[in-house]
Amino acid sequence: MIPGSSVDLLTRAALVLAPVLLLASSIAYVSAGEFGEESVGGMLQVLSMAVFALALIALVAMVSEVAPRGAAALLLFGCLGCAGGVSYGIAAIVIANGGPDMNELSGAASIVKVIGPIFPVVFIAIGLTLWRKQLAPISGALAIVVGAVLFPVSRIGGIAPIALTADALLLIGLTTVAVNIRPESPPTAATPPSHQTV
Repeated sequence: MIPGSSVDLLTRAALVLAPVLLLASSIAYVSAGEFGEESVGGMLQVLSMAVFALALIALVAMVSEVAPRGAAALLLFGCLGCAGGVSYGIAAIVIANGGPDMNELSGAASIVKVIGPIFPVVFIAIGLTLWRKQLAPISGALAIVVGAVLFPVSRIGGIAPIALTADALLLIGLTTVAVNIRPESPPTAATPPSHQTV
């Protein structure tokens, strides 16, 4: 990725915007009184997961410097996890409008329960890689890991304080990464051989 390019700026901004939208969705859920069953919260969650897919590009670009194959796997599974998050956001909108809970449906609808948990697992892996390979400040990397660990705990149990804490940690961690991304060194042009005249 070319430093300062439109793609670079977009994906770096997504690192901040995605967790902001996620935190906003949790606040909307909490305000409605039923976590995961509110239209505005569901809409914000859908938008958040779409932006998280962009944020993944920036994170994977960093990881690819030390683990190219691992980065490709993280991008693949990360996108699947984001798709799961979108599904849960849509499910919240459906439930809020009197529809069925997708978690209780069988058949094709059950795919949500399979790909949804992938999202936090991918961010745990990314946070650990950023930390162990010193690609980002330790504080930011650990905030991502802890936030990603708390993410499924809060959602499965519908525990609002833990959800808000998880989202806040992801926001802190990803913002820290965004402002500390090291620019890639541009490739140096080969020096032509010198010709000496006798």
